[in-house]
Amino acid sequence: MIRNPSSFGHNYFSSSKQKSKTPCGRKVGIKKGTWTPEDDEVLATYIKRHGEGHWGTLPEHAGLLRCGKSCRLRWVNYLRPSIKRGPI
Repeated sequence: MIRNPSSFGHNYFSSSKQKSKTPCGRKVGIKKGTWTPEDDEVLATYIKRHGEGHWGTLPEHAGLLRCGKSCRLRWVNYLRPSIKRGPI
């Protein structure tokens, strides 16, 4: 017997997934691809001044044409000073 989703107490189809934000790749005017040294410098300088976090609004405040997720991943995987480089 298959139940109607609305019989579970809330409607599963009216979840936040319907209200999701536009993915980075579909936004107009967003840069994709290789980061330039200038982009890296802008991101690193902004984070040193203002700290990590609020990734969704960071690109607009820093003047980058990237999405917040892209900025976060660039910082976490390449630019953080605490990243260990070299042989393990």
